[in-house]
Amino acid sequence: MRYTIKAFIKEKNETVSNVASKLQLSRPTFDTYIAAYESGLKITKGRYQKIFDSLFSCLLYTSPSPRD
Repeated sequence: MRYTIKAFIKEKNETVSNVASKLQLSRPTFDTYIAAYESGLKITKGRYQKIFDSLFSCLLYTSPSPRD
């Protein structure tokens, strides 16, 4: 199973709504961006593509170790 952005956010003791607010996005827009990013699609707003790349790109290629 692939590690998801929402799981990462929860692991950091944050809420998805709070992170969306910090990025100045509505929760539905943030959810749409998460779905697109996790599907390998580009986010239409370049600023947010860069933010997602810097924060979450490692999640697309890693998953939690079964030993964790």
